[in-house]
Amino acid sequence: MRYAHGTVESITAFLATIVAGLSLTLPVDFRWGIDSGPLQLNMLANSQPRAIAAGAIVAVIVSTFAATALNELVAWCTALFGIAVLFVNHLLGRSAGPESSLTTLNFLDALAGGVLLGGLGAAVLHRRTAAFGWTVGAIGSIVIVEALPAPFRTGMADHHVRANWVPGNSPPTWMIGLVLVLIAISAYLNRRQPPANRLSVELPIAPIVTGVILIASRLFLAGWIARHADSALSIAVCAAVTVVITGVAALLLPGRDGMFVLLAAALTASGNAVVPAAIPQWSVAILILLCAAGVLIGVRWSSLPIALTAAAALALAAVLLTHVHNSVTDAIVEVALVLIAGYCLGTSPPRHSASRVLAIVILLVPSVIIALRARLSFGTCDMVGADRAVVCEFDERTSAAPGWTALAMIAGYAVFAYVISRKPMVPEAAPTTPRTTPSP
Repeated sequence: MRYAHGTVESITAFLATIVAGLSLTLPVDFRWGIDSGPLQLNMLANSQPRAIAAGAIVAVIVSTFAATALNELVAWCTALFGIAVLFVNHLLGRSAGPESSLTTLNFLDALAGGVLLGGLGAAVLHRRTAAFGWTVGAIGSIVIVEALPAPFRTGMADHHVRANWVPGNSPPTWMIGLVLVLIAISAYLNRRQPPANRLSVELPIAPIVTGVILIASRLFLAGWIARHADSALSIAVCAAVTVVITGVAALLLPGRDGMFVLLAAALTASGNAVVPAAIPQWSVAILILLCAAGVLIGVRWSSLPIALTAAAALALAAVLLTHVHNSVTDAIVEVALVLIAGYCLGTSPPRHSASRVLAIVILLVPSVIIALRARLSFGTCDMVGADRAVVCEFDERTSAAPGWTALAMIAGYAVFAYVISRKPMVPEAAPTTPRTTPSP
C-alpha cells in the first residue's frame, strides 16, 4: 500500500507540474480564438509576459503559505483548488465565443497554474520520488512547449497577429480533468494525517520578498533590453544588474537554498541563448526520459562546479553554432540541453519548498537573454501587400551576443555561488508531520 501510495503521488506530481507549466507559459486559446478581433489577440500577446510573472509570484507565495501549515494535506488541497479553477476556466472558455476576453481567461489560467505549482511544491517537499516527478514535469512542460507550434509568428507586426494565429488548446481539458482526479486521490490518501504538533504562525517573508523582486525585475529588464539591444553598453549594464539582483536574492534565501536558484538562473541564461530547434512531437517522450536521467545523475553525483561548467559550455556552444543550422547539430544540442537541465536541477536541491518553486519559475519567466536574442534577430522591415502589412526579416542565428552575454552572466552567478557555499549549513529540522510513505 505504501509503495502504491508513493507511485500515485509521483505520477500525479509529474503530470500536474506539466499542466501547471503549460498553463503558465502558453497563452490560453480555444478553437474560436481565431475568430476573435485583432485587438483581443494583440492584447493577449502583449499581456502574456505579465501573466507569466503574475502566476510565478503566486506560485512562490502559495508554496510559502502551504509549507507554513506543516501539513501535507493542506498543500494537496491547495493544489486541488488550483487545478479545479483551471478546469472550470477551460470549461468556461470552451463554451464561450469570440466576444469573450481572452486576456481575462489567460490571466485566470496563469494564476490557477501558479496555485497548482506552488501547492504541489509544498506537497512533495519531503517525498523524494514525488519531488523527482515534480522536477522532471517542470522541464517536461518546457520541452512540450518547444514541440508545439507557436501561437503567432514574431516576424509580423503586432497589428497583424490575427493573420498569423495558430489556434490550439494546451493543456487540453481532458488532461486537466485527469490531473484533477489524481490530485483528489492524493489528497484523499493523505486525509488521515494527524494535525501538526504546533501551528506555525511565523510566515517566512524572505522567500516571498525575494520572489517578488526577482520575478518583477527579470520581467522589467527583459522588456527594457528589448528596446535597447542595439547598444553594447546597455546589454552589459542589463546583464550585470540581472546577475546582482539574482545573486543578492539567492543570498537572502535560508541556508544554501540560493545555490539551486543560481543554478536555475545559469541554466536559463544558457538555455535561452541556444536557438531552439524544431522538435518533432514524437521526440518529446525521449527528451523527457533523458531529462529524468539527468536529474538522477545530478542527485547521485552532485557537483556545483560541474553544473555551472556544463551551463557555461552550453552558452559557449550557442556562440560557436551561431551560423550553423542542420538537423544533426540541432539534435545534439537539444539532447545536451535536457541532460544539462536535468543535472543542474538534480544538484543542490533546496530544503524549502518556496526556494524550489522560485528556481523553477525562473525557467518560465521571460529572461534578458531571450529578449535580447529576439530583438537582435530582426532585420529590415518592409510594407507589403494591398493592406500594407509590415513584414520583418527574422533570423535567430544572426548574432553571437546572446551567447557571450549568457557566458558572462554565468561567470557572475559562479561568484555568488562560491559566496553561498561558504555559508554554514543549517541543520534540517525534523518534520512535525509524519510521512505516510517513506522517502526512497
